[in-house]
Amino acid sequence: MLSIAQQQGFRVPSLRAYHYRVHVLDSELLQRLVEAASRPLLEQQQRRWKRLIADGAGFGFGQKYLLKWMRGSQLRQVSSHVRLVTLVAVDQHAQSVIVSCSCGGPYRSEVKLLEGVLRRLDKLPDVPLIADRGLDAVGLMQRVKELGCPVAIGVKGTWRVRNPLRQGWKKSGRERYRVEGMYGLLKQKLGSWFAVLREDMAKKKALAVALCYNLYMLVVSGHLDGSFCLILSAFIWLISALLWRLCSRKIAYNIRL
Repeated sequence: MLSIAQQQGFRVPSLRAYHYRVHVLDSELLQRLVEAASRPLLEQQQRRWKRLIADGAGFGFGQKYLLKWMRGSQLRQVSSHVRLVTLVAVDQHAQSVIVSCSCGGPYRSEVKLLEGVLRRLDKLPDVPLIADRGLDAVGLMQRVKELGCPVAIGVKGTWRVRNPLRQGWKKSGRERYRVEGMYGLLKQKLGSWFAVLREDMAKKKALAVALCYNLYMLVVSGHLDGSFCLILSAFIWLISALLWRLCSRKIAYNIRL
């Protein structure tokens, strides 16, 4: 990619410079860009937002590794991955936009990640916030109520329904499947595995995936010119994609072993 850009007459820094710029890129900046890209869509008068959906998905990277505990006589081998938790708004036409997101390491608590997302927000549309029972936490539900949203989070057990905050799942919980379609689109178009070796790089690439989706929605809705948004999305993806050249030799060496 760098050689192609150089042939077109652009001044391109070295691959090492690209790697350094991604390394020092603040994840907080990517989160703010995701939220800024969603704001014009959330403020559209003709859009009637029907629900908010919170869910998480994993993106693999690097190699498989062995867990430190044993089951039976062998160590369990798992894939390296990061977890992306998103808060998605869905309108009357079933179109969605990522309001905000957060990314953590493997097996990171989705409750903690979503609590971090909600702390970043001051106001949300007055529509039910839907989530599965993996996000069943009273503190999280109280924060959702403070933001002005009815709570529709799944319950882990029937004995926990006594809390009045846990009684909205039966009314709106059946709509949670819509967020799975968004994750399916992201993984189909941009991939579910990142060609990087380091966890911090994989987290930034997962946030870049969410940003590219919001930029796509801005183009579809007519807020941004398609050519400008295409260039910006390509630049964001190029930064993370170029890391493959840096680590491809090491991956190939590990595979041979």
